[in-house]
Amino acid sequence: MNYGWEIAKMAFYLLVVLGVIYLLYYLLRRGTFKQQKGRFIKIRDRIHLDHNHSLLLVEVKEEIILLSSSEKGMTNLKEWSKDEFGQLPVEEKGSFKKHFNSLIGKQEQQEDE
Repeated sequence: MNYGWEIAKMAFYLLVVLGVIYLLYYLLRRGTFKQQKGRFIKIRDRIHLDHNHSLLLVEVKEEIILLSSSEKGMTNLKEWSKDEFGQLPVEEKGSFKKHFNSLIGKQEQQEDE
């Protein structure tokens, strides 16, 4: 058995694997797999519920829209004006949840009246 040849083969395959990893890193960093950015539409936040379902906060002009995405399509759940939705502090942990619950609570109160 020629150990030199076996070591050379292992080194070659290691270089191939490292090359593939570097290529994937380069493509991901460059943004090949990123979403395209629009001029008027921005995805503000996304929560994946499972591999087929997610919630999206989308900003379109002066509105914030909550969308539900599934294998059946997209559903508009709620809309707010940008002023009504307000600016959420980024540093506060759980601030979106508190803000979202307060907005839903306001809507439920209006529906009861």
